[in-house]
Amino acid sequence: MKKLLLAVIVSLSTVTTAALAEIKVGIILGFTGPIESLTPAMRDGARMAFDEASNSGNLLGGESITILEADSTCVDSAAATAAAEDLVAQGVTAIMGADCSGVTGAINANVAVPNGILMVSPSATSPGLSKVPDNGTFWRTAPSDAKGGQVLAKLALSRGIESIAVTYTNNDYGKGLAEVFEASFARGGGTITASAAHEDGKADYSSEVGVLASAGGDALLVIGYIDDGGKGMIEASLDSGAFDTFVLSDGMIGQSIVDNIGADLEGSFGSMPGAISKGSAKFGELAAANGMDGSAPYVGESYDAAAIIALAIQAGGSADKQSILNNIAKVSNAPGIVINPGQLSYGLQMLAAGKEIDYDGAKTKFYGAALQHEFTSWLAGEDVFPVGISALIGYNRLEGSYDLEDTQMSATGQQIDTEMNSWIFTAIVSTNLPVINFYGGLGYVNGDSTTRLKGTYTIDEGPLAGQTISNPYTVNSDVGGVNATLGTKLKLGFFRINASYSFQEYQNINLGINFGY
Repeated sequence: MKKLLLAVIVSLSTVTTAALAEIKVGIILGFTGPIESLTPAMRDGARMAFDEASNSGNLLGGESITILEADSTCVDSAAATAAAEDLVAQGVTAIMGADCSGVTGAINANVAVPNGILMVSPSATSPGLSKVPDNGTFWRTAPSDAKGGQVLAKLALSRGIESIAVTYTNNDYGKGLAEVFEASFARGGGTITASAAHEDGKADYSSEVGVLASAGGDALLVIGYIDDGGKGMIEASLDSGAFDTFVLSDGMIGQSIVDNIGADLEGSFGSMPGAISKGSAKFGELAAANGMDGSAPYVGESYDAAAIIALAIQAGGSADKQSILNNIAKVSNAPGIVINPGQLSYGLQMLAAGKEIDYDGAKTKFYGAALQHEFTSWLAGEDVFPVGISALIGYNRLEGSYDLEDTQMSATGQQIDTEMNSWIFTAIVSTNLPVINFYGGLGYVNGDSTTRLKGTYTIDEGPLAGQTISNPYTVNSDVGGVNATLGTKLKLGFFRINASYSFQEYQNINLGINFGY
């Protein structure tokens, strides 16, 4: 995914040499068009971050941000390009937006790149945007549909949808998400009965629905826009009785679809990007305190986009457009003091003091890979061989951080960071029975870990009272040794139950339930 950030956009511009620079940022969203019911809340989310930075008194020594707004229309690339050009002519040096993928790509190519202007989109999710040439101008705080389509397919399968018809808005967003969904749904065992594009702006969608209805399906996947063609496809389906269950893309989720369709949506479902983290929880509290719904579509992503723009301005000590481009990655990635929503004032202070920050929130990243090969597959008659012998090689990495700012310590920037890496090499022998199987493994594990306590701490009592300590300690650990595992697996129709016990320096018991055939 191309430069995915947990943040939004800000456009800034310098004004004079003697006086303080005026910081101008742009917000460009589809205030008219197929998602017009969603964009006011997105605009307010971005404004909340910009206002938080301005009202802190810490932005470039007490400056404030002037926000200029423009209408992307969501779907008219020419109009969106003209609107963005007008923002640049008015002196913005960063842009929060745009929203829909097609107009976002057009603005990036025709305005952002030629003018060297940063743009951060909170909602443009087309996978194709990950590959556009941008000279560092394009960033987004929402994940690509390359992931979103997979999640939506898994959700549909988990709800018992075995066959589905697909309608998608005929643009970059619709085509990209449909392609990913269809491939993922098929890999999961589902059947795509039909797939066809629809055009926005039509008064009647009965013919499009008729074609899809003739192919059948347990449900209709609607990839479109909440205030235009997507809504029209649902209404035409309900009017004709073609479909009564709908799977909805992120562009179809919002209060207006409930207000317009009502109880006929009972049983329908969908997905949209989001996060479960300390940062998202803090944003929910912040939004509620400002009279906003923090769970509304792309509101948090809009706040994030604006936040990182403001922080990038501070990091470079300037509202110059090139300075913002140079610093956007520095404030939204490790290493650094973790900054959550509502902590922009503190983040600006830390940057002014020359500290590194990471606008993110409490986070944990875990990933790994493994390769296993069963050697008994080389043998003739392996289907009836009573045991299987295999070898496994695996690698895991854990990255985690936790913000300690809520503790009652006399400290600033307190944070714990942990990194762990491990390799495992194991030989495995298992039975090959139809219902219950037993297995054992013997191998070698090698790993290392680093834990850091960060921050500046003031000693309040004792002979050293008044002194400060920065980044007090780092603990490194290396482990290696032989491990052995005994386990069992039980097949009960659709269910799988497994349990294992590992003999090593740190012994552990694992119990799991999964599903499959």
